[in-house]
Amino acid sequence: MRLFIAIPLPEEISERVAGVCRGLPDVRWVSPERMHLTLRFLGDDISPERMEAVVDVLATVRCPGFVLRPRGIGRFMHPRSPGVLWLGVHEEPALRELHRRIDSRLSSVGFASEKRAFEPHITIARLKGVSDSRVLEYLQLHGEFATDSFEVEDFVLFSSVLRPGGAQHEIEEVFPLELPAANSDSGAAAGQGGEGAAHEG
Repeated sequence: MRLFIAIPLPEEISERVAGVCRGLPDVRWVSPERMHLTLRFLGDDISPERMEAVVDVLATVRCPGFVLRPRGIGRFMHPRSPGVLWLGVHEEPALRELHRRIDSRLSSVGFASEKRAFEPHITIARLKGVSDSRVLEYLQLHGEFATDSFEVEDFVLFSSVLRPGGAQHEIEEVFPLELPAANSDSGAAAGQGGEGAAHEG
């Protein structure tokens, strides 16, 4: 089973991103429902038993929720592949801390830490036969693109099946992040204050 860990984009954010996913020929754009920020790719051939171990350790990750703001479009170049267009995110220390904690937990079940540095991004297109000049024109037009911020309240273990039209992703498990202390306290207070009304209904 092909597995990866990611933060999916809320629908309103991915639809906004989809608005700039046009204007280049010979490009495979990522559909809005498949847009995500990858935290860790686990592999193409993970057994059910190993996936169960992954779920168990990810359930022990404790990290507060945080806010992300997608901004800035760029390009990764690869010597042996056409490359990709990516949407970056405003630097958020809590995101890197979540990645670090996930990486640490995974090492306990046999997944070695990744050698390359974590570069948080959302892939929005895979480049094929498009010319450099057209890509540069696109980046000049959309390089400063940004969306609204959104709250990250969980992260997800996805399975993925590669198909001719693009990868098909399925949610295997959702792992909630912790509410900030202020939100937790106010929620508890609201629950206590509304207890009588709740019983009335």
